[in-house]
Amino acid sequence: MEIKIKNTIYFSGKIILLAVLMTVIFIILSSFLMQSAATETTQADGAKILVLLFIVNLVNISIIIFVIKQSSWQGRPLMVGLAISFFGVLTFMAQIEAVFFLTDLAVLFGAGTIPVIDIPLEIIGGQFVIGLVLAMTVVPLAVIMFGKNKKNSSAGFKQYLKATLANKQWIWKSIIIVISYELLYFGFGYYVAWQNPAVLEFYQGTDPGSFFLQLKYVFTQTPLLVLVQLFRALAWAGFALPVIHMTKSNKLTGTFATALMVSIPMNIQHILPNAFMPAEVSRAHFIETAISTFIFGIILFWVLHKDHSSSRD
Repeated sequence: MEIKIKNTIYFSGKIILLAVLMTVIFIILSSFLMQSAATETTQADGAKILVLLFIVNLVNISIIIFVIKQSSWQGRPLMVGLAISFFGVLTFMAQIEAVFFLTDLAVLFGAGTIPVIDIPLEIIGGQFVIGLVLAMTVVPLAVIMFGKNKKNSSAGFKQYLKATLANKQWIWKSIIIVISYELLYFGFGYYVAWQNPAVLEFYQGTDPGSFFLQLKYVFTQTPLLVLVQLFRALAWAGFALPVIHMTKSNKLTGTFATALMVSIPMNIQHILPNAFMPAEVSRAHFIETAISTFIFGIILFWVLHKDHSSSRD
C-alpha cells in the first residue's frame, strides 16, 4: 500500500511539474509575442487567470500522458507523432478558425456581415509560435519522463498509409470524414451555438428558422465556408492519425484517447478570460465544439484505425 501511495505521488508530481512548465513557457512567450493582447488586471483577476491557465495546461498534459501510456510507439516516432498531433489540435485548428471568423475574412467566409472584433495577426502568429514550442518541448520531455523513450519503429503506420493509398481507400474514407464533420459542425453550430442570443449578436447573424434553411443559406450565400470546413475535416484527420495508430492496439482506449485529443486541447481554452470574445459566447462555443469534436474523434478512430477492404468493412 505504501509503495502504491509513493508511486501515485511520484506520478502526480511529474504531471504537475509538466503543467507548471507549460504555464511558464506560455507566460514567458506571451509577454514577448503578444504584447497587444496585454490588458490591465487587478491582482485578484491576475491570480484567477493564472489558476485557470494552469488548469488548462494540467488537462492538456494529462491527455498527452494518457496517450503516451496507451501508445505502442516509443522513442522518436512517439515524440514526433504526438508532437504533430498536439500542435495540430491545440494550435493549428484553433487559429485557422480564428483567421476565418475573427478577422476581416469573416465577411468573405460568412461569419456575419461585419466582424464585431478583429484579432491582430500578432496574436494569431504568437499563438502559432507558442503552440509549436510547447509541442516540441513538453511532448518529448513527457515521453522521456514516463519511460517511453526506448528505440522503436512506426513501420506498421507506414504500411497502413501505403495500403490505404494503393487501394484507393482514402477516397471513400475522406468522403465519410468530410460528410460527418460537415454535419456535426453545422448541426451543433445551429442547434447549440446559433440558438444562443449572445452568439447571434456577437457574429451579427440571424436565425432563418430551421437547420435546413440555415444549410440552404450557407450553401447559397457563403459556399466558401463549406470548403473551409472540408479542409478542416481533412486536417483534423491528418493530425489525429498518429494518435489513432499509436493507440489502436486497444480499440476502447484508443477511441477514447483519440476523442479526447481531438476535442479537449482546442476547446478547454474557452475557460480562459478572452479580451476578444464575451464569456457567454465562449461558453456556448465550448459546449458546441467540445461535444461535436468528441463525436468526430470517435468517427475518425473507427474510419482510420485499420486497413479496410471496403466501406462496409
